[in-house]
Amino acid sequence: MLLGSFVFATAPILIWLSPNFFYMLLARIYQAIGMATFLSAASSSIADMVSEEKRGTAIGLYRSMAAATFTVGSFLGFYLINNFGFPVFFMALSSSSLFGMLILFTVDLPDGAMKKAGGSVKPRDLLSLIKNKDLRASYIGIILAASSSGAVLTFTAVYLATLPDTVSPPFFFTVYGISGIIASTFAGFLSGRIKHITMVFPFILSFGIGLFILGTVCLSDSYIFLAAPVLISFGYVASITNYSTWIIECAPEKLRASALSFQESSMDIGSTIGILFFGILASLFYYAPLFAGLGLLTLTFPLAVKAARR
Repeated sequence: MLLGSFVFATAPILIWLSPNFFYMLLARIYQAIGMATFLSAASSSIADMVSEEKRGTAIGLYRSMAAATFTVGSFLGFYLINNFGFPVFFMALSSSSLFGMLILFTVDLPDGAMKKAGGSVKPRDLLSLIKNKDLRASYIGIILAASSSGAVLTFTAVYLATLPDTVSPPFFFTVYGISGIIASTFAGFLSGRIKHITMVFPFILSFGIGLFILGTVCLSDSYIFLAAPVLISFGYVASITNYSTWIIECAPEKLRASALSFQESSMDIGSTIGILFFGILASLFYYAPLFAGLGLLTLTFPLAVKAARR
């Protein structure tokens, strides 16, 4: 976690000072490594710190904190850029990450397994994670959900700018963040009470309907449009929380950190795929039908998750 925080603290400065796109791309890759390092380590640490019966709730609260960043980060980011420019924005990112890194020094790890060497992890051990049908289903579900989410988070602000008399991107992502906090807490509470495979469909249904509303906003009343960030965030964040808890429960303790690293990699893979293909299509077609079509496509994701579990 300290290593990931250090990357977060230094990457914004590298991006800001990049003399051209190539160096900026390298800085972004460096930043992505920090994200994967921190998130997988944080999830694994939280899973080890709490009892098994409270694990789902703890992961839900952890994911709610991640969702809360959209509430604060999007509004504050737009404010800093519009009023002070990108240099102040990047310095603020670096400072906040440095502050988070200092907070980590106050964490007192409990005695026991967390302070012992985990032993060597062999390639065949990692392969066993993919052979586990529950883990495989979770990774497929995460890749698919992240592909839709990547398109939303990347292109929604541009899409909203093309629409007259609609909500601003900061307000959209504020609603998105608040909904995500509620969703992750709710999904964490349900973990252990309802089968994880059972919760996949209702969460993805919410995700797909929200995307469809986002794509048909030009035909809808503004009050109906407000349902879009709520349903999208609730469906996506609750899904990821459900998959995270599922992975933690199914992965062997020795391989838990590796299993969660695969989870973060699955999110990166899904986001990359979604952004790439949606971006290509956006250069050829208007955003509205693409978001509506993405919503309909998202509704088929539970079928892929179920098939991967066989």
